[in-house]
Amino acid sequence: MVEDVAISIRFVGKLRRLNPIDKRGIREEVSGLVGKYKRVLKSGALKLNIRQNSERLKKVPLFLCKARFWGRGRSIAAHGSEYGIGQSVDKTLRRVEHRLIQDKERRLGL
Repeated sequence: MVEDVAISIRFVGKLRRLNPIDKRGIREEVSGLVGKYKRVLKSGALKLNIRQNSERLKKVPLFLCKARFWGRGRSIAAHGSEYGIGQSVDKTLRRVEHRLIQDKERRLGL
């Protein structure tokens, strides 16, 4: 937990058996994003839901990652699907970051 932002990451299906080192890396990546934008986020909850699809490309499974942030009367949602768990989490977090920047600019009137 960074400041007052609760971080929840849910690994669905086969991903429950994912290597703890990989899970820790994903948690650190999410914590890094929250730490980077802690002045914008201040308080709330960030939930990540990651699942593996049955579709594959060259033996690499398709992953779907959904993120939702609730806090101080606002909600931000993003999702990303990529072949590879790291890529899908990165894509989703980039979208969350983009929406946080848009929200900040909207509040500043830019």
